[in-house]
Formats: sequence, structure tokens, C-alpha cells
Amino acid sequence: MWVCECGAYVGCHDGTIRPKGRPAGKVTRAARMKAHAAFDPLWKAKMKRDGCSKSQARKAGYIWLADQLGVSTADCHIGDMNAAMAYKVVAVSSRPKDETER
Repeated sequence: MWVCECGAYVGCHDGTIRPKGRPAGKVTRAARMKAHAAFDPLWKAKMKRDGCSKSQARKAGYIWLADQLGVSTADCHIGDMNAAMAYKVVAVSSRPKDETER
């Protein structure tokens, strides 16, 4: 875990010291968890529906998410987002399917 003097922190990928994103305080961490709760089922459903690998499904999901948020795919990772952007992830991931395909 990476911890800042201010109390913000971020976990590491299993078996590494590589952070999963940027350190965040309580509010931002909560928003990121909600973003993952809304977004992850979408790429997991793609993996199941299309029979693709986890990495292929996540990559496609993040490409879609970047487009929905109007950001580059390089800048689209929930672990790097502030609370406001994470709540936008919740909003776009929770829209009915026909609205997200426009």
C-alpha cells in the first residue's frame, strides 16, 4: 500500500509494489468503489457474452468508457480518477443500454 502523509492511500497489485492508481482520500476512494461497482459488470458481461478474455473485455470496456466520458483511453482508469469523474462513470455505466449506444 502507498500512503501519503495526509492520509490518502492506494493499494498495490497482488504480489507487487505497483500501485493500482493514485492515492486518494476517503471521499474519492468511495466514489471509485462506486464507479467500479457500476462499470465492472459491463465488461464482465461482455467477457461472458462474447467469450473474450478478461483483458480483452476490460480493454474494450475502457475504450467505450473513455468515449462516453470524452477523455483519451490513456487517461481513462478509475484508479486515477477524482471523485467527480468517478461519479460520471457511475452515471454513464448505469444508463439504459439504448442510451449508451447513441
